[in-house]
Amino acid sequence: MGIRTIGELAAQPLARLAAQFGPAHGRWLHEAAHGIDERELVTEWEPKSSSHEVTFQRDLGDWQPLADTLVRLAKRLAGELRAGNYCGTSVTVKLRYADFETHTHEKALEEPTSDADAIRRAALECLARFPLHKKVRLIGVRVGGLRRSAA
Repeated sequence: MGIRTIGELAAQPLARLAAQFGPAHGRWLHEAAHGIDERELVTEWEPKSSSHEVTFQRDLGDWQPLADTLVRLAKRLAGELRAGNYCGTSVTVKLRYADFETHTHEKALEEPTSDADAIRRAALECLARFPLHKKVRLIGVRVGGLRRSAA
């Protein structure tokens, strides 16, 4: 349609947008371009997950520095979860190889936790599932299924 700005979108007749994008999406585009949105404004939200990752200065091909980094990340993440009064139900480890191929492995936890040892153990279990067939550029850990801690 040649539209490149919100102003250009706002200048379009509703009928033209509806014909191009369908009645529902056309109306939504027209209203959004005019600042019309009847949804309730949400100013507070609860996070669903929290994570940390590290990109290495040089690609690594040995498990020990990867495991050491993962342990540090898990400990830092656990501290932040405790400080925010959160616990999580899963741990995911992400590896990005030197060729930018990226994979994850996840482990469900038996119970929600922010315990550094539990997160570390789960993260190391995930790490053990990765083949070390090429060098690693990035490692990360995420705790998902966050909820407020009971205590």
